[in-house]
Amino acid sequence: MNRRFLFTIGLLLLALSASAKRVGAYCYLANDGSQLYEDSNVKVELAMENENLILTIYNKTNDVIHVDRANSFIYNNDQATALGSEQSTFVIAPESRKTLCTWKNLELMFNASLIEDKATDQKRGRFINPETGYQEKFEAGLNRSYTKGQTPFAVRGVINYSTEKGLGPATKVTVSNYITDIVIDGYKGVKDPSFQLPYCQQLKGKRADYAFVSGVAWAGTWGGLVGLIVGAEAVVIGSIFITFAANGLL
Repeated sequence: MNRRFLFTIGLLLLALSASAKRVGAYCYLANDGSQLYEDSNVKVELAMENENLILTIYNKTNDVIHVDRANSFIYNNDQATALGSEQSTFVIAPESRKTLCTWKNLELMFNASLIEDKATDQKRGRFINPETGYQEKFEAGLNRSYTKGQTPFAVRGVINYSTEKGLGPATKVTVSNYITDIVIDGYKGVKDPSFQLPYCQQLKGKRADYAFVSGVAWAGTWGGLVGLIVGAEAVVIGSIFITFAANGLL
């Protein structure tokens, strides 16, 4: 095993360790009141539950509530889907709660015009400035704020319900929410409920509504997998090889 070969191995290990760099993306929803609707009959809400966003309806009465599925819609970044087929309805039992929709893997629903979709690992890896096209990698310390009109993720529910079996007269309910801030920090805090963000002063002490770990930088399928396995040890081993080779010890 000659010096050049060991030197090459050291560089390879360092490259693989770099490919394993991961960060946490911490997402904050507006929660400005539009995510909740309540009247004397029902309570409709968009809320986080078990790391998923859900749309629920609670029947506050002692009577059956009828939901018009064909005229009730779920919106994800302005793309609408009906809750059911034509003339389909379902009932909400008295004093009961029903989940109408569950959004899983929220980061995969981001608006592609603001967040780049990395086809190598199906995770979002870059912010994109919609005006200039400039791209910024997910890196610790980076944070972005958004408005309702320019956000990477917005969701809305439009529900038509009635206290009568024939669905008339019907009441229209609209609830909505959207991302106002995304902060990039250490990935180890994603699953840690006590994690405090050292960056982004205005959000310190506030727990993110949801978070996810960004995909690893890609160095080929094999390289990416080895990089994950080797991790931090590769930095140490690679440095030793390079130091030894440079000093003629190998």
